[in-house]
Amino acid sequence: MNTRRSSTFGLGLVLVVGVLVACSRTMNPPAAELSTLDLATCIADTEATLRSHIADSACSTISVTNDITLTSGQLLIKRDVTIAGPAGGTVTIDANGASRVLEVFYGVNVTLRNLTITGGNASTDGYGGGGILNAGSLTIQDCAVTANRSPRPAGGILNTNGGTLILQDTTVSDNTAEGGSGGGIFSDLEGALTIQDSTVARNQASEDGGGVFSSGALTIDNGTIKENGARYMGGGIFSGSYSEGDVLGGGGPVTITRSLIAGNAVSGTDVADGMGGGLYLAASDVTITESTISGNGAHAGGGLVNAFGALTLERSTVSGNSAIEVAGGIGSVTEPENNAQHTTILNSTISGNLVPFSVDGTSMFGGGIVNVLGVTRILLSTVTGNHAGAVGGGVYAGAWQGETSTTVVKGSLIWGNTSGTDTADDLATGSTLANALVSLGHNLVGAAGDFSDAFDATDQSVPDAMIGPLLPNAPGVTATHALMAGSPALDAGSCTDHDDAVVTIDQRGVARPQGSACDVGAFELEATAPFHATGFYAPIGESSSVFVPDGTAPSPGPDTVWNLATGGSTIPLKFNLYEYDGGPEITSTADIVFDATTFACPSGGEGDDPVDFTTTGSTSLRYDATEGLFIQNWKTRKAGRDTCYRVSVSFADDSALFAFIRLHR
Repeated sequence: MNTRRSSTFGLGLVLVVGVLVACSRTMNPPAAELSTLDLATCIADTEATLRSHIADSACSTISVTNDITLTSGQLLIKRDVTIAGPAGGTVTIDANGASRVLEVFYGVNVTLRNLTITGGNASTDGYGGGGILNAGSLTIQDCAVTANRSPRPAGGILNTNGGTLILQDTTVSDNTAEGGSGGGIFSDLEGALTIQDSTVARNQASEDGGGVFSSGALTIDNGTIKENGARYMGGGIFSGSYSEGDVLGGGGPVTITRSLIAGNAVSGTDVADGMGGGLYLAASDVTITESTISGNGAHAGGGLVNAFGALTLERSTVSGNSAIEVAGGIGSVTEPENNAQHTTILNSTISGNLVPFSVDGTSMFGGGIVNVLGVTRILLSTVTGNHAGAVGGGVYAGAWQGETSTTVVKGSLIWGNTSGTDTADDLATGSTLANALVSLGHNLVGAAGDFSDAFDATDQSVPDAMIGPLLPNAPGVTATHALMAGSPALDAGSCTDHDDAVVTIDQRGVARPQGSACDVGAFELEATAPFHATGFYAPIGESSSVFVPDGTAPSPGPDTVWNLATGGSTIPLKFNLYEYDGGPEITSTADIVFDATTFACPSGGEGDDPVDFTTTGSTSLRYDATEGLFIQNWKTRKAGRDTCYRVSVSFADDSALFAFIRLHR
């Protein structure tokens, strides 16, 4: 496919004079007042004026004021120019099904803004791209590319010949590639495609990549790829190189951030020709971060399939996807002999994906994750609520044609998955090979299945992981399963990945750890107060002690219980301190501060609690290992009359423990 075309633009005296005369007729200013802006901005309100200004090098910006229906073929853009509709709105350029709408030639820079590109039909030449064919550098801002078609690839936009295509705040929708791939957008191996704050929706391809087909560099930032369809691979997105009908490795790189890939599907009716409802990835390097892959469907790999390349899925959620036969959520098929090729799932949630119940004896396996070739790593992630009709409701580690397959798990919560008629089934294998599953420790698994021997002493098998439903738990941008208080996952995880690199946050961006160790899975439970103090104990009345998480000092009132003691005595203040309520005990005296503040004593002695005490030792704060608590000996002054105090010990997070004491003579 080659759209390199050469053309020569005359910039001679006749053209310049013609432009000056035209502008003089329109504006009638003195010659000395003609400005660059006057010459550079041209108004197009008809097809004729639009074509004229596109050919006119003096018009660097063309303002299209009316809807235009093309009657003389596509618009050919051979120079740098901006074509824009009114600010805040759009005008339509409609090819009316007779031709492509426009072509951007090699080597030129073009911006389209506030336009609707529609009615394109790429049936008049040997290329695709029903709406737009780009071989230059094209930026599309605040536009709609909709209802275009091609009997070849690229129903909406074809980016080819090393072209650069950038979409910003733009919608590409309802386009059709009737005889090829890329229903919405097709970007070839040398091309670069960026989708920012934009939507690709309801496009259809007769082959691969219903929404987007990209062989070259692909970047999606805050994009929405939804409700697209393809025949074979990649209902939402296909990424990888492609030649003569064969999918090859290479291509890319691909970066997808804070994006939604939802409701896409492929219609192929077998494993080989119906893969990757949301995404089919065959690119050399793919990173998906803070994104949601949800509600997609395929024969295999309802959410996504990673083949031939390296995928890192991080801080993302794959949920509610379905496959007819295998891998409701994620399918991994990477080349085992290439160590650079792998699937890594880190700090992510794989939840509620489905391979339906087998009614005809077909082996329907791998509700959440399937690995049948190469290496898949499941690290600090949560796999729950997935179902397979036959086996491997959560994770299925198998083999394909006798090749090596290794699934590595570390610090992950794999619980609450089922197969068949709701049988607990979190891990299963179809492989007899050694090391089909390797535990690096600190996992929590409900039903370990065939892999019980793979786990070590740091792994747990529990009947109840005590997790909440899939919700958009703050502060994250993707849905997670919160850990409940008392969950066995608390402080039982790992804070490092497979290479022992430290992981400092959870899926939501919350700091890890919150306790003595990281929690298992993708969710780190935040302590309501990082510290929690218990006490004061006797001789101070425990019922009169007040712990305040935010350190707001209480004032005495009519119901305050005053501890009564003799002035000049030494009063032991005893307490325990924990990292959080129910967490591990703290024994260091660092950052613990004692204070005593005087208050006017209340009249009468009602509510006073006499203190019976015996104390020895230093007045410095210490942790007494024998008693298993902190002791702060407070040496009081002799009292000539009743004197009242609020005493406290405060901690590094501003929480504090308070009590009220009345000293008498």
